Amino acid sequence: MTVTSVHVLRYDAGRGWPELRAARPDTALYWHPGVPAKRDSSGIPIPDEREWTVLATWADRDQWRRAVDQFGPWTGARESWSCLLSAGETRNNPAAAAWADGGSVPPFGSPWIEEPTGPVAVVTTVSLAPDFAEALRFARDVEAVVDTMAEAPGSLGYRLGGAEDFPQTVDAFTFSLWASWADARAWAYRGGVHARAMRDHMSGEHVVRGSFTTFGVLDAVGSTEVIDAASLERLLTQPTDRRFRLTQVLTT
Repeated sequence: MTVTSVHVLRYDAGRGWPELRAARPDTALYWHPGVPAKRDSSGIPIPDEREWTVLATWADRDQWRRAVDQFGPWTGARESWSCLLSAGETRNNPAAAAWADGGSVPPFGSPWIEEPTGPVAVVTTVSLAPDFAEALRFARDVEAVVDTMAEAPGSLGYRLGGAEDFPQTVDAFTFSLWASWADARAWAYRGGVHARAMRDHMSGEHVVRGSFTTFGVLDAVGSTEVIDAASLERLLTQPTDRRFRLTQVLTT
């Protein structure tokens, strides 16, 4: 069954989009690099090509593990960390995402029916209307949202995967890691900066495509300063005596 992975890669020197695309392992079914951007003094988001996050899928766990143990974009990275995920249901809002394979169907395969309790990951995608002023306002709001995540209860780390072009042909994505689904839901929906930003932007006028997928976390390898890998490892070793359906939890 298809599994998903997220790779956090941090380099001493920048690597461009062609290099990250060309570094795709032969066994990867899907490959979606993204790079964060920080606003300069004029408010323009400038990509930092020393910091990459890659969303990928594989035929099974063994394919993922063999890939990360072999030569790849993680070779020569100052920091390299990857987690293996099992997908729940993908929801589109306001319209289906544009994925890196050129399609609109989520690349994660069939949702896994049941997942163990414990840590979860959330991947969102977004594409903005071709309005530069609104895109800058969205970037400011994203920064305000990100500033709240480090202190959010249960937050284990996050990454932004910005798109290569504007207007976007492939959607940008975000990745966040949480100790539990309850922690993720509390931060996202129960007031605060993120809830206000959702109300302001998700009308279909400024954000024209978007998606939301929740994942169970199966495994992780490597280390990086931007992910609380030690806490994640402790959570993954705890017994999972209860099980739940992600598709049910997402509706509550």
